[in-house]
Amino acid sequence: MVRNMLAGAAAAGASDQDIWKKSGLHDQEDRALRRGLDVPGYVHLSRAVTTTINDEFMGLANRPQPIGVFALVAAHASHARTVGDAGTRIAHFFDLMDNSFRFSFVEKSQEGQFRIGRIPGHRIHNELLPETILLTVHRLIAWLGGQYEAISQVWFDYSRPGHAGVYEQFFLGAMATFDRDSCGFSISGKTLGRPILRTEAQAMTWARRTPLDALMPVQVNSPLAMDISSVIENHLERHASLPSLRETAASLHLADYTLRRRLKREGGDYLRLRSQIRRDLAIRLLNSTLDPIEEIARRVGYSEASAFVRAFKMWTGLSPGVYRRGEG
Repeated sequence: MVRNMLAGAAAAGASDQDIWKKSGLHDQEDRALRRGLDVPGYVHLSRAVTTTINDEFMGLANRPQPIGVFALVAAHASHARTVGDAGTRIAHFFDLMDNSFRFSFVEKSQEGQFRIGRIPGHRIHNELLPETILLTVHRLIAWLGGQYEAISQVWFDYSRPGHAGVYEQFFLGAMATFDRDSCGFSISGKTLGRPILRTEAQAMTWARRTPLDALMPVQVNSPLAMDISSVIENHLERHASLPSLRETAASLHLADYTLRRRLKREGGDYLRLRSQIRRDLAIRLLNSTLDPIEEIARRVGYSEASAFVRAFKMWTGLSPGVYRRGEG
């Protein structure tokens, strides 16, 4: 993925040396090319690419997409009534740009499908572009509706790439298929009527942080994980502390060993899930309140603001203040 991103930047006339220097990751270049980057590192590198060439599509499309376009897409989607309506709005807005892909969002009784198909004669430099579009659109739709939506299926119009092993993480455990006639993902039809909860200002701030918010690891990808997350979040909001596994299991009328076994069978981990809920609540409070950092730290279970700041930097690569301002 790092090589694919740099290839797009090079096609747009940017040098690898300038990109690595601007990202602040020049001392990690060799390792990153061999093993990839963590989420904060990937975000810093992609920001260096997009700002250097003024292209949110990272030099990978037929023509540049100037910085700020995705914020307009998110703002437009925020005025939707429902998750399904937001998907339609996003597809229509992207389609107006007539750049490399045709976009559509189709609502069916059992699912909603977001699809992109290549425009004949339009250049697409490599598979990173459709991967990034699908990932970002899915996360935006889910965020607008206030809940991660499990992906029923995801598909691509190219052969399986060497890095396809990361797709399961990116697309919440959905099995990817390849060599199809389009690229796309589907979500359950049951979620399409969920109301939109975010304001235009919040949506534009979310978009300005892309790909940070879109790339954050997600553990909530099964009904059990969603139930556990609800218990953890309610406990955290009521008591400003995190529940133990035993307390969570009791709330779900399960034995703790049963909860642990079932979650492990689904590929989940209680401590990672609990950390994600804490992170997501902190992000929501930073986005939706003017509370001081110290108060947000207390509300997400930290007795000292300094410990919260350290944890937040580990999650995102940014301090809470920088994140709140939409910088970084």
